[in-house]
Amino acid sequence: MNPVEDNTAVIAEIRSLAEAVCTGSVTPEQCGRLNTLLLDEKAALTYAVYIRMHGLLCWHWQDQVVIIETPETPPPVQLPAGLLGGAWQGTVGFFSQTEPFSYLAATVIMGVTLLGFWAYEIIPHQHIAEAPSQSVPSEAMPEMVFVGRITGMVDVKWSDDPHFLPPLSSRAYVPLGRKYILSSGLLEITYDSGAKVILQGPCTYEVESTAGGYLALGKLTARVEKKRSEVRSQRSDHSPLSPLPSPLFSVRTPTAVVTDLGTEFGVEVSENGDSETYVFIGKVRVVATNGQGTDGQSKVIQTGQFARVKANEPLFVREQCSEEVAARFTRTMPKRLSVADAYAELVHSLNPTAYYRMERLSKDAATGCYVLADSTSGAYHGILHVDRAFDSPLWRGKYGGALNLHGLGAGEYAIVPDYPSLNGDRLSASAWVWDVGHRPDAYATILSKRLLLPSDRRTASMFFGISHRRNLYVGLVQENGEEASVIEHGREFPRGRWEYVAFVADGEVLRLYRNGVEVGSSPYRGIIHHPFSAKGLSIGCILDADHVKSDSERPGFWDGRIDELAVFQHALSAEQVWRLYGGSANAVRPSVGNGKEPVGLRARAADPLSGKDTNMGSSENREEVETNNSPGTLNREIVR
Repeated sequence: MNPVEDNTAVIAEIRSLAEAVCTGSVTPEQCGRLNTLLLDEKAALTYAVYIRMHGLLCWHWQDQVVIIETPETPPPVQLPAGLLGGAWQGTVGFFSQTEPFSYLAATVIMGVTLLGFWAYEIIPHQHIAEAPSQSVPSEAMPEMVFVGRITGMVDVKWSDDPHFLPPLSSRAYVPLGRKYILSSGLLEITYDSGAKVILQGPCTYEVESTAGGYLALGKLTARVEKKRSEVRSQRSDHSPLSPLPSPLFSVRTPTAVVTDLGTEFGVEVSENGDSETYVFIGKVRVVATNGQGTDGQSKVIQTGQFARVKANEPLFVREQCSEEVAARFTRTMPKRLSVADAYAELVHSLNPTAYYRMERLSKDAATGCYVLADSTSGAYHGILHVDRAFDSPLWRGKYGGALNLHGLGAGEYAIVPDYPSLNGDRLSASAWVWDVGHRPDAYATILSKRLLLPSDRRTASMFFGISHRRNLYVGLVQENGEEASVIEHGREFPRGRWEYVAFVADGEVLRLYRNGVEVGSSPYRGIIHHPFSAKGLSIGCILDADHVKSDSERPGFWDGRIDELAVFQHALSAEQVWRLYGGSANAVRPSVGNGKEPVGLRARAADPLSGKDTNMGSSENREEVETNNSPGTLNREIVR
């Protein structure tokens, strides 16, 4: 979380919310706000201190509570006048009752624990080269010594060993003697001396000094920087009695000691204790400690060389190693992406023609309108038409921000004026949408493309949205001028939650998807290529005959949010649609119901503009969808 901008206001709000928690009057909205504020360390400390003080007061005054057994609620305990004010008196009175008091004890413990967690990370640090001697009396033991900080974690899964306590946070300080046991993932530790260590799970590593540690199992990559670590430079002044750390960095293993001589190197320890060392840059000294006459054997290995130390065997050095040996080690931490950025990478990997993330807006200098950014190289940016009476057109989305439209009353939408005409017979589109609800008997548009045919009333070559009967709907005008459409029959489109929707025209079949599962299909004979096809693309409405604004008769305004809208000039596969729904390139599409793909009902539906019924399939071919679970429930169980 970013630093709190107005600390005074936030502290006051924290205290108000804490009092609501203590008095039992907190609302769900206040709980959500409190969870957001507690991501900040200062706010969390304020909350912990408040809760702790409240608990201590209740504990102190509980013996003086007089319980009168009457049908009425007992009055609150009156504290000495002027102690903390009426708010505290009401709070103490509430928790002095028998039933809430048990909850109070847990609250006090949690508050003290939060305070302890915070204090653990801000204790002043002293750097001592060695752990304190056991002969030192306990009352004279120095405080905990910190040698660095955790500066990166990727997909870390900690050991389930009951004797191992994982770090309290992903940015925790690293104390002397700390052991890290990873079952999988990557952990980066930056020492104050300047060394960066990357642990690759499964791995067991113990911090032994200010410039080294013991690798009992797994892989480690160490890079020693000549300049002082930023972690150290940001810390407060250290005790003048603390010795400077050694300029060398060493890794001890069950069979060897590897000492840096100005380099970057990797060390791997197998389950039987054998160790291997590879030098990426510079040189290291490898000293064998494998017993029975081989102790003390020493070799200096340089860039590209490899050393192996096995129990009771001489130290072995290979002058030149294959790239496969070096590839076993991770030298840099992968870039950490937000959930929204990770989803964007997934969409971009499928090569969209246009992709609107809805993350941020800019204003066009000439028109003063908001510009909806296309994040592809095509730069098909949209122009937003919004009601100035409302706040920012961006709202919280499925991933990051979302375009928030207010339906017929506001008449809000976006136009992409220079989007190219539909080309070829393959087309796909996908989006996350949140439907608030639209006017009965009216269409709600997610995406639409205008078509101008002098001989026909039909004016949309492509329409994707919700039908007048509140069913998910897609329609394409074919080469012969007739419409091929698919509707999710029998399932009213849900309100008030995020739904993933997509359609795919693969050259022969038009398919409709909701929450990653195909809900309907229809054959089609090519997408119309016509000189009267308009160039614009509309989001949240259907355009008028001049394709410059919404249609006055049947505008089809969307009421709700639209996020991660992508258009592809090729056909997505069913697996790719499922991955976009699951938010991961590794999402595996499961079988549904009896193992068959669900088939949507092809039914009669009204054309979005003309209002005429369009035959989407004969009654003999209509088939209801039969699944054991709804598509959305199925995915949440499998993917997440």
